[in-house]
Amino acid sequence: MSRLIQAEATAILAVVLRGKAEFVTVTGVDVTPDGPRVRFAQVPRPRPRDPKAAPADTTVLCELLSRTLALRWRTPSPVAPEDSYVALTKAYPTVYTTTTETSAGWHWLLAALAEVLVELGLPAGFQTLQVKEKFATLRFYWGADDDARVGFGAIINAAERLSGGICDACGRPGRFRSGGWSKTACDDHAR
Repeated sequence: MSRLIQAEATAILAVVLRGKAEFVTVTGVDVTPDGPRVRFAQVPRPRPRDPKAAPADTTVLCELLSRTLALRWRTPSPVAPEDSYVALTKAYPTVYTTTTETSAGWHWLLAALAEVLVELGLPAGFQTLQVKEKFATLRFYWGADDDARVGFGAIINAAERLSGGICDACGRPGRFRSGGWSKTACDDHAR
C-alpha cells in the first residue's frame, strides 16, 4: 500500500505544481496513529531574478497533502462518505459553520484543512461563509473579527490548489476536465 500512496502523492503534486514537481520528491510513507503520512524532500531551487516570480512555498502544500492522504488511507479501502458535508459539520463544528457544497471526493482534503486550522487556533469570530467548487477547484470563503491570522491564507490557498489534483468524486489523483461542466476528475470519473 505504501507504493500506492507514494504514487498518489506524486501524481497529485505533478498536476498541482505544473511542471515544478521536480523540486519536490516523495521519499517514503511513515505509519502513524493518524494514518500513513507521506514524507517529502524539497530540492533547492535557483533564485528567480524577479522576486514576484518566486514560486509558492511548497512546504505548506506538502504538509496538507500528507495529512489528506493519511486521512484517506486510514482504512485499507478508502471510500468517500456520501454525506461528506454532514460528517464534516459534525466532526469540525467550529470550522464548518455552514454546510459544504462540494462532492465527497474532497472530504479528506477538507478534513485535513479543518484539522490544521484548529491547530493554528481559530481567530475570534471565525466563520466559514461558503465552501464550494468553482471552475473545477475548491473555493473556501471565510471571515473573522481578526482575519489577519498568520498561516490561514497560506493553508487555505494550499487546499484550493490541491483540489485541482484530487478527483472531486472519489479522492484519487485527478486533473482538470472540460466538456460541458469543468471538473477535477480521475480517469474513471472523467467519463
